[in-house]
Amino acid sequence: MPSSSCTGIQIPPGAHAPANTPAEVPHSTGVTGNTIQPTPQTIPAIDPALFSTISQGDIRLTPEDFARAQKYCKYAGSALQYEDVSTAVQNLQKALKLLTTGRE
Repeated sequence: MPSSSCTGIQIPPGAHAPANTPAEVPHSTGVTGNTIQPTPQTIPAIDPALFSTISQGDIRLTPEDFARAQKYCKYAGSALQYEDVSTAVQNLQKALKLLTTGRE
């Protein structure tokens, strides 16, 4: 075992490694039994009102409406980064409703 030249203190193996690295690398046994499987998620029901809503020609969307719709789409994308399908669908539905009806 290495020892400190000044104090005579015994330094355990791997003590020189940074805190975020393992002191000893485990040897691979060649068996890969612990494969990570994605967790199945339930997808929320789609709002039936979205199917029957047809965008009317007289709907005027403000720049704020477009910004809110973009925000919902951004939130949906962020939710997908965390595999949160339910939140992603809800935010996309909010964006669609806003864009097709002019209301949230």
